[in-house]
Amino acid sequence: MVRVMRGKCGVVGLVLAMLAGSVSAQTVTTWVTTTAAFGPGSLLAAVQGLQSGYAGVQEIRFALPAGSNVIWMNQPMPDIVGAQVRIDASDMSDGVIVDGNGHGQISVASGSTVQSLELRAITLRRGGRVDAGGCIRVRNANTALTLNWVRVEDCHVYYQSAAAGVRGGALFAAGALAISDSVFRDNSILSDAAIPVAANDALGGAVYKEGAHAVSIERSVFQNNRVHLNNTLPSFCSSGHGGALALNMAGSGLAVTIRDSRFEGNRNSCRNPTVNYDLDGTGDGGAIVYYANGEHQVLLENNYFTDNRGNRGGAVGFIQAFLTNVVARNNSFYANRANATGGGLALVNCCTATVEHNTFHDNVSGSPGLAHQLALMVGSLPSLRHNIINGGSPACTSSLAASDNGVAAYNLYFGGSCLIANDSGSQHVGYMNWLQAPAFIGGYVPTLMPAYGSPAIDGGDPNGCALYDARYVVRPVDGNGDGIARCDIGAVESTVVDALFRNQFE
Repeated sequence: MVRVMRGKCGVVGLVLAMLAGSVSAQTVTTWVTTTAAFGPGSLLAAVQGLQSGYAGVQEIRFALPAGSNVIWMNQPMPDIVGAQVRIDASDMSDGVIVDGNGHGQISVASGSTVQSLELRAITLRRGGRVDAGGCIRVRNANTALTLNWVRVEDCHVYYQSAAAGVRGGALFAAGALAISDSVFRDNSILSDAAIPVAANDALGGAVYKEGAHAVSIERSVFQNNRVHLNNTLPSFCSSGHGGALALNMAGSGLAVTIRDSRFEGNRNSCRNPTVNYDLDGTGDGGAIVYYANGEHQVLLENNYFTDNRGNRGGAVGFIQAFLTNVVARNNSFYANRANATGGGLALVNCCTATVEHNTFHDNVSGSPGLAHQLALMVGSLPSLRHNIINGGSPACTSSLAASDNGVAAYNLYFGGSCLIANDSGSQHVGYMNWLQAPAFIGGYVPTLMPAYGSPAIDGGDPNGCALYDARYVVRPVDGNGDGIARCDIGAVESTVVDALFRNQFE
């Protein structure tokens, strides 16, 4: 204890007291030095050693023996406590893998004092819980969760008949969520075949986020995540929603950004007693489902979606989000499937929507007369411009009448158009076999390049286009060599370099 005394000694004592307070708020580091499940130097001991009343940053770092980087858990990890906590494995060149062996790994309790939790450069795998967040569960709405360079694999939440509902096969977040440069693969919500259920209250095969907080997902990969329920309903088979990601956004005035990310092979499926195989696409949003009741801003930009399976929204479904402002720009939707409508993107009872410079190609609707590529059941459509909408008829459907607020221009349609009044500069063309296979040709995600000479190149509005394409190539570029720069239709802006490679001048 520092005693404050009168006179000069009193001043010295006051300075020492201030320094002591400053030191107490500095970062405290605990090193994990063994892969043992418990004991001194273990990850379990490091988490148990976190101080609930400490106001500064507490970090857990790793200095494991060479050639040993897998920590096998034999019990659930205790709750994270403190104010600001960081678990950082970036010191290990081979990375660190925490194998849950069926136990939950990271947890923050409701009512916790944890303000921020960051996970960095670590792999979490094979975690499991009954209710929410198979590997990561943050129940405190005041905890901001950040993931940087994290892999989350083979984590599961198990739906049982006694449960009111389950959330997030890999991750459950009640507070603000930021994910960057991370991978979610093979995570799921499952119901045990021995305990079949007759409900579909299951959301987010990989990630579930609820509450009035911002969300940011960038440069990340979501592969082969799913919601899979055994269903006893005799007449149909029902599953949960959001095969990879479910966002249930309360409040108003929030920002949601999903950018530069890949969603591949995610799905909602079920097993019915009348069949001996899985039925895919039996829940909304094969990759992403979004619900909201407030005036939020959602940006879906520069993403790639393929082989996802859902009901309304083979890849992405915005459902009952009346007041939300949605901007979908420079995305590629390729070979996704919806059982109902919107094989690529479905906006159902939704939003003010701006849909620009996207490529919709070979998505499928399983219901006759409903949209194969894009379903627009929106209140307002400030812009439907510069989109490639190719495959199936109708390729696109809309609920907007001539008197509604809808502006469409400079799109390329195959099959029935969206039938937006005052659509100008758009073209109806045959099947667009000039769209090339998805490939990495710059940027963070695969894109579908139009062949040289196709109507997509330099086919955009001469008076305006997006500032850049899905690869961050600045628009417009003179792609057809006529000396006039006009932006391309679709997610990719063709350049002279692209033309050279197409002609095999490599």
